[in-house]
Parts: sequence; C-alpha cells; structure tokens
Amino acid sequence: ILNKDIKYIKENIDDKYKMDFNRNLASMNVYKTFSKNSMLSSISYFKNNTMLGIYAIDTNNLLLIEDNLDKIKRLYNDSNDIISSRLILHELFHMASSKANEYSGVNSENEFNTGLNEGITEILAFNAYPSSDLFTSGYLYELLLAVQLGAVVGMDKLYDAYFVDHNLDKVKQLLNMYLNDEDKTNDFFKDFEFAYSNRQKNNDLSMLGKLQSTLVYALKKKDVDNNYLNNFKKYIITPDLIIKREKEYKDIPLLQESIDLIEFMISKRDI
Repeated sequence: ILNKDIKYIKENIDDKYKMDFNRNLASMNVYKTFSKNSMLSSISYFKNNTMLGIYAIDTNNLLLIEDNLDKIKRLYNDSNDIISSRLILHELFHMASSKANEYSGVNSENEFNTGLNEGITEILAFNAYPSSDLFTSGYLYELLLAVQLGAVVGMDKLYDAYFVDHNLDKVKQLLNMYLNDEDKTNDFFKDFEFAYSNRQKNNDLSMLGKLQSTLVYALKKKDVDNNYLNNFKKYIITPDLIIKREKEYKDIPLLQESIDLIEFMISKRDI
C-alpha cells in the first residue's frame, strides 16, 4: 500500500508541488507499530484504534503505520484496501507538504491552521480514491469546508498554500476580495481552527454554521453560473448530513441560513 501511494504522488502531483516530497521521501523513516505497545495508543485521537498512520515532521521525518489492516477491513468492509490506501496516502500528503522539519501544509511558524490543513489533505487523498465513502473520513466537516473555501478562492490557490507557500497569506487576500472585511476574513480562519479543536475535544459542531455562512456569502459576491453553484451545493453541510454522521442533530446557529442562501442563489440564476 505504501509503495502504491508513493507511486501515485510521483505520477499525479504537479512537479511544482513535489519539492518537499522528493526531499522528505529520501530520508523518511517508516515504522510499523502494534496496538498493545503502540506509540499511537497514547494519542487520544487514535484511541479508537481504527486509523492506519500518523506522520510527524518534528520527529525526524517519521511515519508510523499502525497494524490495523484487518480491523479496518472488517469495520469498513474494505476488501480492496481502498480505505486503507487512502488513510496511508493522507499521511504521505502530510509528508509531501512538510517544510524541512519545521511545519506542514498551511501551518506556519507563526500560525497553526490544523483543521484546514487536515481538510485539504483529505481532499487530495479522496481525489486519488474517489470511490471511497466520504463518511469514512475522520475529517468530514473540515474536508467539506475546505472544498467550499477552494470554490471561493480557487482550489489551485489552496494547493499553492499547502505545498509551496506554507502559509495562508494569499488565500486570505483572495477571500477578503469577496468579504471586503479584513477582520471578518481573519476571524474565519481563527474560527476554523477553534471549531476543529472543539470538535476534536468535545464533538462540538456549533461553529459549522458560522463558517459555512461566511463562505456562502463570499460565493454570493463571485460571478459564477448555476452549474458552479449546484456543484458547491453538493458539499454543503446540512442537518441530514450531520444526522447521518452523528445520529442526532442539535440546532447550529446560521447553518440553515447558509443553506437557504445557496438555494436562493440557485433559484435566482434559474429565473
């Protein structure tokens, strides 16, 4: 699986995005760990023991792969190793976007954007395995919001920030073109990180509506056609989606308003 995913990056990712990948691959240390004495088991996110790996740039370019293949096959009926391959590829994209043992993706020495970073990483991994069910993602909401942000500023600009710039300066400038409010723009990225942290710690989804509402409003300012809007709608977070994922739904401020606005925008284009 690891060799197959490395080959995917080599053959499918633009050369301008592979500078860190080529350097890191040459020195990457890979270890297989086991549940009973796993280094992963001490990390709260991995205690459910259904993940396959973690990449740590700050510990000597290290990729840990948990010995969980059989469990994942049973849990997700993953007979073709599609989910297992996607999970490993996710970690390899962290490696491919890590800058010289310092920071990874859109995280920088001055600013952590871990939630958005995971969302972009999931986009890349799911692009490689499009038949993989979105609901098997550990970062479903971050993925959907990252897709929405990419629809506003351009997905290529997110990839530039992730693989090359290692900061969000240009992405913030582009989003601010549509929001026309620097405070609101900066708050969006702070709120994204806060929402990610809250979801990880407490499964608190209360910020999703505010984030989605900001992006739908920004899209409203962009000159796009109905096909574009309908494609954006496919990645909207809805109460039904949350119920499917969480088995329940508690009212989230601004979530329904964001859904109503995208529906209104589509209806106006239909006239």
